[in-house]
Formats: sequence, C-alpha cells, structure tokens
Amino acid sequence: MSQYNNETPSQGPKGVFASLSPRASFVTGLVGGVMLLCTIGFFVLLTVYIQGGMDNSNDTNGSVAGTEKVNTNANTNAQVNTNQAAAVPEKIDYTVTDQDYVRGKADAKVTILEWSDFQCPYCSKFHDTMNQLLEKYPNDVRWVFKHFPLDFHAEAQPAALAAECAAEQKGNDGFWSFADELYANQDSLGADFYVETATKLGLNIDKFNDCVSSDKYADKIDADAQLGISKGVQGTPGNFLNNESLGGAVPYATLEAEVKQLLSK
Repeated sequence: MSQYNNETPSQGPKGVFASLSPRASFVTGLVGGVMLLCTIGFFVLLTVYIQGGMDNSNDTNGSVAGTEKVNTNANTNAQVNTNQAAAVPEKIDYTVTDQDYVRGKADAKVTILEWSDFQCPYCSKFHDTMNQLLEKYPNDVRWVFKHFPLDFHAEAQPAALAAECAAEQKGNDGFWSFADELYANQDSLGADFYVETATKLGLNIDKFNDCVSSDKYADKIDADAQLGISKGVQGTPGNFLNNESLGGAVPYATLEAEVKQLLSK
C-alpha cells in the first residue's frame, strides 16, 4: 500500500487534540466548527447592517416630499451618467424658452420647474397637485415640464417619446393633454395605450407610430435629463420653485403655502 494513502498517528501533526480520545476529538471539533460559523455569520450580518444604515443615511429625499431616486448603479433610460450628479443646490439658473412645455401664463409671478418621469408614482401625485394649484392660481403660476425617465421604469422612455410625438402634431397643448392621460393611467402604459390615447386626441396615427418607432425625440429627452443632472436633480419629481430647490412631491398644502408667500412679496 502506498505511503500516501493515509496518515498514521505517529506521522501526523501534534497539537492540543493529540491526547484526546476519538470521541472527545469529534465533539470538540464539532463545537469549534459551530462557534466558527456563528462568528463568521455575526460579522456578515454586522457588515450588511452597517451598509444598510449608510444607504438610508444617504437618502436625502425623505418620505414627506416623495421622490424616486436615480439608481446610481445604472444610467437612466435617457443615458444619464449619474456619476455627474451633484448635491441639489439651493438655487439654479434657468430661463424658460419657447421650446419648453409650459402651463400657465408667461408673466406669472411663480414658476415651478419640474423634471419628471411618466411612470413614477410620486410624479403622478405631484401632477395632480400642480393641476389643482393651477386651477386655483391660473394667473399667478406657470408650470414647466422637463423629461427625466428613470432606468428601472420600463415605460418611462417610451411614454416620453409618445408624448413628444403627440406634441409634434398638437403642440404644447397636445403634449400636456397626452401627459395628463399618461399620469392618470400609469397602470396601462404601453404601446397599445399610447395609440389609444393618440386616437382619442385626434392625432394622425400613421405619423404618430412612425414618430414613436423612429425614436425621433430620444436626443431631446436625453438633453432634458442631462440638464437635470447638471442642475443637481437626483430623482423624480425634481422640482424648483422660482429656481430654488423645492424637493420632491410636496403635498398641496405645503406647495400652496410656498406660493402664497412668494405672491405676497
């Protein structure tokens, strides 16, 4: 028999278990193994706990003014490099142009600039809030929309493209009408719904389908999102009130109080 097949006690390593009986050695080894596994498990759980605490501490959006944050491990559908994202500034520099989608009067004293995602539930809530606010303050508030589709919303980018294609035929009003339908029917988002909505709004369906399938406005959507990143937007909705950071989907009462304060100046 080869000398490599087994190891006799006289040839084996000597240690603290050498003098123990086979049974005692087995029990001692078993206990030691269990203790080792428990120790490793403890440190694994401790690491997970610490990392979880760090993740929570970095969530600056909070739950009161809800937002859906950018996934920092991936780009948005509009190919936004989230590594460029900076802390949301107190005030930004932005001038509304004729290329923007705007609700409200151009000379309104209050401007709310929103970066939004058509599949974001917080955005849907804020959309309702803004429509309510404009209904009450039609002469004093204007609302500006910018795209910010998030990568974990499969229909965010297609919905944005569809809204742009609606605007191609029906202009500013067509965009907002299409947007209203998207936010009111988030559970139905998809190609069939976009065609249904386009038909409802009286669009030329052949032109609409050609526009959507060509990704004609992908660069425009991407430009909106890139601009948002440069302004410090880190999630949706990303809102600014007269170019000052407002946060996410603030409740109506909070938003109205801010607006009243600005109108009183």
